[in-house]
Amino acid sequence: MNDLLLNTVRRQKRELTELSSLATVVRGKTAHLQSILPSPLIKVIIGPRRAGKSTIALQALKNQKFAYINFE
Repeated sequence: MNDLLLNTVRRQKRELTELSSLATVVRGKTAHLQSILPSPLIKVIIGPRRAGKSTIALQALKNQKFAYINFE
């Protein structure tokens, strides 16, 4: 079980590195999202499938320390 979890975390770290290196269009709300990140409140990004929720989150978290877990 530990090996499975460790391999999953490693695979997702590679996935995050690959996602971060892709060219993306910077969205207008990215700056706003970055400005509210220091607040201790939980942030939720909602929207329809394939609308760019993960992309805007990664853009806002660029140069920040954060955890990434893909539940798919």
